[in-house]
Amino acid sequence: QGMKEIRDLILYLSKTKNKTIFLSSHILREVEIIATRMIIISKGTTQVEGTVDELLNVDKMSVSLEVDRIDDAVIEIKNSKWAEVYKTSVKNEMQFDMLKSDVAELNRYLNDKDFMVGSVVPVRSLEDFFLKITEGGQK
Repeated sequence: QGMKEIRDLILYLSKTKNKTIFLSSHILREVEIIATRMIIISKGTTQVEGTVDELLNVDKMSVSLEVDRIDDAVIEIKNSKWAEVYKTSVKNEMQFDMLKSDVAELNRYLNDKDFMVGSVVPVRSLEDFFLKITEGGQK
């Protein structure tokens, strides 16, 4: 309850009173919900700066595909050009790290191989982005 009240207060001050709030937090989900702009600093150096939407809308992404006959689908993927972007499978979902522009082609590939793709879900959070940016202090 307390976190929601603080979140609502910050949003209220920002939107209705045109106030800038500087927020430093390790709870990145909260930052993702309330921030309009952000800077990620690692080891005293600015790594990235921009709106949350800009930072999360990059060309590369993680995507989860729900696929029937998952064991056969994994074998097919591992023996194809998609093996380099394949990450893992959990239950009936396959995880990939890939370019957004390639998602439709991967879906078509699986369909052409007679696999039923039930859903394609992008997996991207501020926490994922933060960890990727700050690993080794690289941009």
